Amino acid sequence: MLTKKGNHYKTLLHMQLTDNLMTVYISLSSNLLGDIDQVAIDKAIPLISERIQSEKKPASTLEKNLHRIEHHREQLRDAYMDLWQSYFYMVTPQTRETSAAKAASAVEEARYAMLRSIPDDKMLRSFCAVTIGEDAASEFILPDEREQLIKAAVTTMSTTKE
Repeated sequence: MLTKKGNHYKTLLHMQLTDNLMTVYISLSSNLLGDIDQVAIDKAIPLISERIQSEKKPASTLEKNLHRIEHHREQLRDAYMDLWQSYFYMVTPQTRETSAAKAASAVEEARYAMLRSIPDDKMLRSFCAVTIGEDAASEFILPDEREQLIKAAVTTMSTTKE
């Protein structure tokens, strides 16, 4: 599929990610100045830096283009981040949790925390006996089945009308 400018989407997504460093591959065609290769780039970097620092011609042009590259890098990074955030939003199932469900979940978490904070097993059993009944509470062997007793009590509290 092509973009409005005639680029393939596949080439725009041709990238590599290594340790939070995204490498984007940009095709450079041959131009009137000749082919650009890694040797030419390695040779040019110190010369460009020296020209900008010494403010010799064409320092302002070189500096202007480096500022453009910096600006477009930031835009490119932001565009790719937005693209990936949209993608992850698209593939992540969305849940619709009402405020009532959120409140009920918070209440349930608070109940678990309250019951877990009771240090004495006899006191915990007495409290849970009020909720789930004396016979049901006595079936749990404490301290081995402490979590099961708490879960049974919280489940009973959640299902009964408050």
